[in-house]
Amino acid sequence: MGIHCVENAVGASAKKRFAGSNNEKDFVATIDVTTGSPCFGQVISEADVPTSGNEPHHVGLNINGTVLGVGGFNSWRYKQPLMYFFDVGSNPAKPAYISSITPKLGAITDDFFRLPNGGFLVSLMGSTDGGSPGRVAEVGPDLSLVAEHPRSNQNIDNFNPHGLALAAPAINRFITLDYVEYRTTFKPFTEVKYRTTARIWDTQKREVLKVIDVGPQAKGLMTARYIPNGKGQFLITAGHGVLYVLDVVAETVTPIFDFNVGEGHCVLSAPFKNGSRVLVSLYETDQVQLLDISDLNAVKVLQSDSLPKSAGPHATVLAPGDKLLAISTYYVQHDHGQGYAEPFTRVNERSVRLFTVADDGSGFKPHPDVPFIDFKGLFPHKGIARPHGMAFKSVNAAK
Repeated sequence: MGIHCVENAVGASAKKRFAGSNNEKDFVATIDVTTGSPCFGQVISEADVPTSGNEPHHVGLNINGTVLGVGGFNSWRYKQPLMYFFDVGSNPAKPAYISSITPKLGAITDDFFRLPNGGFLVSLMGSTDGGSPGRVAEVGPDLSLVAEHPRSNQNIDNFNPHGLALAAPAINRFITLDYVEYRTTFKPFTEVKYRTTARIWDTQKREVLKVIDVGPQAKGLMTARYIPNGKGQFLITAGHGVLYVLDVVAETVTPIFDFNVGEGHCVLSAPFKNGSRVLVSLYETDQVQLLDISDLNAVKVLQSDSLPKSAGPHATVLAPGDKLLAISTYYVQHDHGQGYAEPFTRVNERSVRLFTVADDGSGFKPHPDVPFIDFKGLFPHKGIARPHGMAFKSVNAAK
């Protein structure tokens, strides 16, 4: 299932069948988050994909804001397409399904990154059997599959890319972060194989230049965010609650802040206020924090708020203008006893929480009109919805 909002937001969230009894289509929903709208926080449309029972995951808008890409995280298990695309340009209030793609080498669709030509780079976190290696898919502006990178088998040991981000064009680098061999989170496996490597790529050649092992303590690398400071630096997060800077020029990874949460993944918003601020969701401790990263050698926590126990904050997305924040409280949940390990079996709040961000980036607070959208009972005709990925889009007027 997904979310799409008139005037200010497009998003996607996940719906999955239970015990095979719910065969309703997976879908993208539209939610109105227009400031002052009488429909603020309400679902105004739903757009089905042709399949059901998958695990819709992260999403992304193309550079023109006309196409929304949605990943099917469990497509490899159900022999379904890996990527679904929706027209959000013709009528932003009512996204329409366009087409889908099924790559031949990679699977487990995760992060979408828009390209200048109107296409995408997409991280595929595993092979078609849920193992290794994964790939980075390149999607053209016509929504066709251009290639799966790297084209050779060089530098692909333990390649299970989750986070993906590009530097400024002049730097000609992008990075991927390896998280987990996903099939090992299901039975009959008994040990989760977390990955601890980051890869630096040549953007133009789409080739891996260097593999950096952060160390066994990292327990899965997750989020990559480019810092717009012109220095070729990225923020990256790891499964032991530490924030790092990856420098693609120096080819180094340096820890800069410890959230002191023990094991547990952290997800970042895009840096804002000229790269001096970033918002972070802390899954294990159910917290949302605002960091001052203006000095990477002295990161400061400006605000830390706690959500209800086991809320499970995950995707952390800022709207254009950096004044509205959306956080989904759902990660992934294996059904029917298929999983055995945290966090892949946890039942979370399954909501979208909205916050306003201060103009000067000094703090945030729950939205005064609709701070909380509960997805558990919002779609009784579809079953229990699981909100995950979100993307914001501005349109002219609510219809």
